[in-house]
Amino acid sequence: MVEAENRPMDLYVKLAVLGLVAGAISSGTAIGWGLITAPMLLLVFQFPPKEGVVLSVIGGLGYLMALGVYRHLSGGIPWGATLALTLGSLAGGLVGVMTIDLLPVAIMKRLIGVMTIIAGVALLIPWKD
Repeated sequence: MVEAENRPMDLYVKLAVLGLVAGAISSGTAIGWGLITAPMLLLVFQFPPKEGVVLSVIGGLGYLMALGVYRHLSGGIPWGATLALTLGSLAGGLVGVMTIDLLPVAIMKRLIGVMTIIAGVALLIPWKD
């Protein structure tokens, strides 16, 4: 069990602010939640990778629900494509969660760092609109 009871209240306030900022950016762009939260949780808040990853992923549910409800009400969700992507992410999520404990902490941190750099560089490449 995680020792959340021993954490100071100001940590929860800071995490709520991080969620607010990352949610506002991510819900408008579909990019950024993990790019913002994962490095912040690991480097600034000093969570171990296994805990930081789960915080980032589960923490994103709030903005995802808000975005989903808003887009559903406005009729802007392609349900067939959404289902296909969701089924793929479910399978990938199961693989990831079952293998995360096999990697040492240092490797996890490097993997997250490399993926963050790749995503950042990809976003700087000019794309046709």
